[in-house]
Amino acid sequence: MEQNPNKPKILCVKISSNQRFFILGKEDGFSVYSCTPKFSLLFCRKFQKTGISIIDILESSNIFALVGNSKDPNFTTNKVFLWDDLNQKSIMEIAFPTPISALKITTRFLFVLTKKKCFIVEIEKRSILKSFSINSPSDIKPSNSFDFSLVKRDSLHIAIPHKLRAKIFYTNITKPLVELTIKLNTPSYQLIKFNCKLTFLAVVSPSGKQLLLYDLLTGELYQKFRIANKVSKVYSMSFTQDDKIIALLFNNSIVRFCSIQLNETTNRLVKIENQMKNVYKKNLINIEDDTQGICEFNEWNDLLVIYLNGACYRFTFDEIEKKITDTVSFNYLNSKEVLESKFNFNIEKEDERKHKEGEETKTGITSDKLNENKNKKTNENIENELTDLVELLEEQKLEDNMEKEKGIF
Repeated sequence: MEQNPNKPKILCVKISSNQRFFILGKEDGFSVYSCTPKFSLLFCRKFQKTGISIIDILESSNIFALVGNSKDPNFTTNKVFLWDDLNQKSIMEIAFPTPISALKITTRFLFVLTKKKCFIVEIEKRSILKSFSINSPSDIKPSNSFDFSLVKRDSLHIAIPHKLRAKIFYTNITKPLVELTIKLNTPSYQLIKFNCKLTFLAVVSPSGKQLLLYDLLTGELYQKFRIANKVSKVYSMSFTQDDKIIALLFNNSIVRFCSIQLNETTNRLVKIENQMKNVYKKNLINIEDDTQGICEFNEWNDLLVIYLNGACYRFTFDEIEKKITDTVSFNYLNSKEVLESKFNFNIEKEDERKHKEGEETKTGITSDKLNENKNKKTNENIENELTDLVELLEEQKLEDNMEKEKGIF
């Protein structure tokens, strides 16, 4: 399905880190949708001066990381804004020397990728913790050239393009002695991804024909899959929570599932020479070739697939039977844009940052704790505001882990 020419163009799509939402960046703002228990539109935000070319959401909070797409000097592509949707204002702005090509946000860190550099920003301190020079493959989507994972609160792992071709640099930022240069068996790559338990790195070859799995202790190639018979593009890939299945989304409207051999005790890869076995292939209907999309397994190991043309799927994959047992579909281009607000994207001055008691909440994505906290704040400055949000989100995450219920956040 083609986009309606009368509707704003979709510029980007992102699935939240907890897989409960997906977000669309558009020419006039952004929209947030729920992924569970069913696909549904939560709300839209429209900005009068800029569209959103890159977006990420901080877990299930009201905080978004945004990159504009305007020629207006306030919203150029080299600036990141942290947007507090509860109070509908920008609470932090960071400018970089060159245009931003990808970003990710966690409770403590903001990861920003440009053409020649990657930056790790410590949010509370508003400072760059670390920066690296990179040589990102020029013919792939920038967000596919790196991966970034936060284990607990103090263990930040990244994999980025090395300065030298055919190599990937892996390190734990919070433990600088943990560094590894992975020498690839191919001249470049299309896509890289950590497994959930951070014991290996998955790499798609430049041709899209092979999937290579490298151990993160030694950098050695342990398993190899033939995932296509002809040159293909792989847009996205994701692991199940137990790391036993990896799903790959191709440009020809195909999803492939591969079974990974792991040591049951250590969860590390078992070394297998020339493994060329696919588990399962699913052809998606009504998806034109080269339609961009992303995929992610959620905590129940359902696979979410979101396309830029409006098509959305949630597949239940049976690991024992090696087949899809249930499919839910949705098209966000057909959903009514309700709960919509239109306003100027204001970058407020420090002396203007005052909260009004009893102010109506305009978003349905924040937790009760953040709502309660809003009424307690009066004249706090930006730094204290952001620190409070970080602490509350950490508490919320602990509670969520203790009592997970499907479809509730």
